[in-house]
Parts: sequence; structure tokens; C-alpha cells
Amino acid sequence: MCYSRSDILSCNSGNSTRLDQAVWNNIKSLGINSHKPTRRGKKKKLPATVHSVLQSNSSHSASIDANHNLSFCVWNARSIRNKVTMYLDFMLEHDIDFTILTETWLNESDPVVIADLTPAGYSFISVPRNSENYGGGIGALFKDNLKLQLIPTGHHFTTFEHACFTNISKSVYFIAVYRPYPSPVNGFKTSTFLDEFDTFIGGFVNTLNRKVVLVGDFNIHVNNPTKSDVTNFMTTLGISGFEQHITFPTHRSGNTLDLVISRPEDNLIKDCIQESMLSDHHVVYCLIAMSKPKYQKTEFVTRNFKDIDLKSFHDDLISDFDSQSDTVNDLVELYNNTIKNTLDKHAPTTVRSRTNRPHQPWYNTDIHVARRLRRKYERKWRTTGLEIHRQIYIDQRKMVNEMIDTAKKEHYRSEFEQADSKTMFKKVNSLLGKGTKILPAHESAQDLSNDFATFFTDKVNIIYQGIEKELENANVASDVAPSSPVDCSFHSTQ
Repeated sequence: MCYSRSDILSCNSGNSTRLDQAVWNNIKSLGINSHKPTRRGKKKKLPATVHSVLQSNSSHSASIDANHNLSFCVWNARSIRNKVTMYLDFMLEHDIDFTILTETWLNESDPVVIADLTPAGYSFISVPRNSENYGGGIGALFKDNLKLQLIPTGHHFTTFEHACFTNISKSVYFIAVYRPYPSPVNGFKTSTFLDEFDTFIGGFVNTLNRKVVLVGDFNIHVNNPTKSDVTNFMTTLGISGFEQHITFPTHRSGNTLDLVISRPEDNLIKDCIQESMLSDHHVVYCLIAMSKPKYQKTEFVTRNFKDIDLKSFHDDLISDFDSQSDTVNDLVELYNNTIKNTLDKHAPTTVRSRTNRPHQPWYNTDIHVARRLRRKYERKWRTTGLEIHRQIYIDQRKMVNEMIDTAKKEHYRSEFEQADSKTMFKKVNSLLGKGTKILPAHESAQDLSNDFATFFTDKVNIIYQGIEKELENANVASDVAPSSPVDCSFHSTQ
């Protein structure tokens, strides 16, 4: 059968003739109507993201809402001393509310590192290793609004470190655990850890009667459930009603070591995500069903002095000062009231508020562009998993850290060059961790101020009474024996 050119072109006109049903059935029976498969494959769909960076590795299908839940991280830093810049950049970029750090390698004499690690609006609680061995340590870095505090557990174990943090209402307890990997050097045994951990769960955790989030580096390969130590560990958790939420590798070796554990009925853990590998461990990012702390606001009172009509202001002052007073106290009160009332008339007070957000004054456009490129390389590495892409990401990450350090040094150098002596000492104390003024524990700032005032008033009264008593004794001695010399030496008063 032959077709002319016009016959072929007519088939593309949209007025194609419908095949007879018998012919169509014959074509279907021969199987020639089916499409031949191609080797193109399907376009790989990337996982959902949070903050344009976080890639979900969780099995949860619910969307991640980081704007209303508490953003929480747990990370084995393996010494935070040389990673402060890197983690702060990560934390502020992703607006992390609360971080548990293990293997901080901090001790009690590290105020400079702690001050550098704690930006404005955040607090840090350090729990150093209670032994002569170097390393270990647990830390909690959180927003001030959370008002977390360290709770003593009354327990001490040889095979793992732990710390317990809770808020003022004690509605949720965050328990951090760091277990060093057993080795011939430390002499630890997994069987001893399992016994101590079982004692810890039964003797402390189960007695809290509150919601509990148990996190940290347990050095248990839960990704290998056939191992006996993993079975015993998960049995201990299961008996107490706990569930382990991490299903992805947290260490560069591919093992799952950093865990997040809670009770299913508490419904606290919304999602867990494998984040950046800032050390030999990934940062584990979670969303917790708690209210996200809002940034604190500072209220201040202002007056618009620029719009004051100076002539009218002058005339009102003159007319209000026309009254006469006889005493100094009345004149002072008249002066204060006149100035205040006249200012309220011409420049009334306005209450404004300012949101206190963490601020990095050294942040510039070059750093912003370099960070975007770093995120691009990280996404590429996560997609392909190739070592070459991982190395490119690490090199870019190092470059960003160096840029931040350089910009930070230049910022402080410029600040010191322009500062006077008072401002310079204030900045130095802040950098050295000496700028924080610690007040006694109190619930009301007004009551604390009144207590201070009462203390100093009583102290002055005691000194005054002591002086009066000394004078009375001197006068009595003078009346009885006028010829005796007067004692002019100082006497201590209580």
C-alpha cells in the first residue's frame, strides 16, 4: 500500500479517521499497540528541604514546620574548641533553639571558648568530664527564653557521662549521654555499660514522671540489630516504653551512634534529619513538639524632640515657672514637674520595642555568596554520595570558616582602634567571658533591689549607731576624768 505526501500530511491535521473496532481489536491482540520501553529512566525526585538546606532522611510523611516547633540538635563535636566558628554559623543560619553537644573537651577554666560560643540571646551550660582524663564533656547551648537549668541526678557511672536539663516548669527533661567507645586504654566493657544504663533508666529516668527526651552519643551500632549488645540495649528501652527515632547514619563510618529517644505516648519528636557533617559525626536535627521560643524584646521610651516648636516651648516654660515657692524641696519639685509636663505637651513619650536577634556585625556579602555555594556543594554531595563531591564541599566549608574568622578579626581590630579606654576594657572583658554580671537567685527583680537597699540601709544604721556609742563613751570618760587624754584612734564597728 502506498501513500501520497498529501495523505501523510493530512494525518497531522487533527481530523484523523477513527479505526474500525474490529481492526483495533486485531491490533491489540497482536500487541503492536503497546509503547516500547526506553532507557531514559525517571527523573530523581529530591527530598523535601527545611530552610532550603535540610534534607529529610526520615520516614515521617508529615511536613516539617520549623516555625512553630522547637528546633533541636544533638552533635558529637569531638572538641568544640576549634569548631566554634563553624557551628555558630550553622546554628544561626538554621535558627537552632537548643543544642546538646557531646565530647566538648571543655573544662572549668575555658571562659574564653564559652564566651565565643555563646552569642547574644543564648546561654551555655558546660558539664565537663569529672576525671583527670582529657576529653569528654557535655554542653547545652540554648536561647535565653527557654530558661533551662542543670538538674543533679544523684548518680555516677564509670562507663558513660550524663547530664539532665529541664525548663522552669519541669514539663520536659532533656537527658544527654556520652559513652566513650570501649578500648584497651579505658578498659570499659559493653556489658558493664548495659548494666549501668539499665540502672540509670530504672533508678532515675523512670522516676521523673515527666516527658523525657534522651539523646547523645551512645556508641551502640543500632543499625546492626542482630548484634547482642544492640538487642540488649533496645530491650532496656522497650521495657521502659521508649522508642529510638534515628534511622540514618550519624557517623562517617556509616553507623548510627547518635540517638534520639522518647516515649511514643509523649508525642514529642516530630521529625529527625541527618544534617551537615561538621566533625566525624553528622549533626542530628530534630523538631520537638514544644513552643518555639520567641526573640526577647526590649522596650524603650522615646520623645520626638526634632518636631518641638522652640518658641512655644519657651513660652510655656516661662508661664509655668511663674509660681513662687519658699523651700528648696518645693522648688525642686516645681522644676521637675514643670519640665515633665511641658515635655509631655510638646514631645509626648512613645513606647517602642526592639527585637533582640543574634547579630553578626562582621557578616558581609562575600560570606553570604560563599555560604550559598557551600550549600550547593553539600546538596550535590548528598545527592551523589561521591567522595569527590564530599571533598569539594569540605574545601568550600573550610573557606567559609576562614572568611568568617578573617572578617571577625578585622571587625574587632577596627572596634579597638576607635574605642576609648573604658569601651576597650568593656569589649575585652566581653571577649574573655568576664562581662556577665551574676546576680543571686531571685524571682522578682524588684524584690531583689529592695533586699539590696535594705541590706545597705541596715549596714549604714549599724555603723552610725556604733559611732554614736563611741562618742557617748568618750563623753562619759571626759566627764569622769577630765585630765585623761582623749583616745583618737579608730575603732572597728560591726
